[in-house]
Amino acid sequence: MNKERGSYPVIHIGTSFLLVIFIILCLVTFAVLSLSSALRDQNYSEKEAVRTTAYYAASGTAQEKLGEIVESFQDNSLDKVADITVTADDDDQNITEVFYTVPVDTDQTLEVTVQLSDLGNLDSGIYQISGWKKITSSDWNASSTLPVLDSNK
Repeated sequence: MNKERGSYPVIHIGTSFLLVIFIILCLVTFAVLSLSSALRDQNYSEKEAVRTTAYYAASGTAQEKLGEIVESFQDNSLDKVADITVTADDDDQNITEVFYTVPVDTDQTLEVTVQLSDLGNLDSGIYQISGWKKITSSDWNASSTLPVLDSNK
């Protein structure tokens, strides 16, 4: 076998260089996808922290208002408490129902319903919270539609 001086092996140096370039491109692509996922998670976490903080601030305000209502009820002066709705007494058990709302943010409200009894015949004594829920206070409007099976025709 006679080997010439200028013969090249079957795998050229260009093939390995293209493989290295491909690997680098793959690593850069995964790094960019990882970064975008981390940024999206950070944005979601920040929004959730704002929502949670707003809810607990509203919950604290609702608790303060509940204390004011119970104190006023014991002094027979519920009419002095602002922004509450009082339902007439139940004659059999002497239970008064009080309803009030506390804004959480621009789109949500915390609704609280409390039952009061001057006889203390409720499970927790003078008052019992019968409703504590966060509701949406604005209407939902669809901002876009998706064409499904040419339904727009």
